[in-house]
Amino acid sequence: MRPTARSAPPVEKDGLGGTGFAALVAGSASYPAIYSSFAILILFFIWLYIAWLIVLVGAEVAHLHQYPTISTEVVFETPSCRLREWQGLQLLVEIARRYFAGRPTSHPAELATHLRMPLSTVEELVDALVQHGLLLRAAEPEGIALTRSPEEVSAVEILDILRGPQPPADFDPSESAVAELIHRRERAIQQVMEGATLKSLAA
Repeated sequence: MRPTARSAPPVEKDGLGGTGFAALVAGSASYPAIYSSFAILILFFIWLYIAWLIVLVGAEVAHLHQYPTISTEVVFETPSCRLREWQGLQLLVEIARRYFAGRPTSHPAELATHLRMPLSTVEELVDALVQHGLLLRAAEPEGIALTRSPEEVSAVEILDILRGPQPPADFDPSESAVAELIHRRERAIQQVMEGATLKSLAA
């Protein structure tokens, strides 16, 4: 007789698969709890972002309210000739008005705040006007003041200073059409502004 080998009992595949599916169904009840914690974390970061955004915007608004001239520094970083003339005239007119109000000296920081100009621009204009003898820096009371009475300062003189260097003494406007045009413009400006003084502008 030939001995017969014993074979392993057959594996019930259906039973093993059913057990795994039952375990999956039983464990799926904990998935909402797990993923809800991730959702809460995401909502927390969104709330934190919005909260800091409100804080930063509020700080910027408060800074601009305290220093209103800062916003103009970026816009007018390289001012044009017309803007420089306008700023210089506004500065001298305000100084003249304070002069007539019994305040012979003014501080650049006060002028910058009142005129809503960058302090650096006011300081640069003051330096140019001091160099050309229209303003001086007083020690007592501290500030800047006019060297002459406003009625003695003509508007043409102010504009000539603000425009910068003048043509050389041997300048001949007839040498080119461009030079002639510029010369005619200068004469027209002088005719239109004849008689205008710092006093009339500050009135």
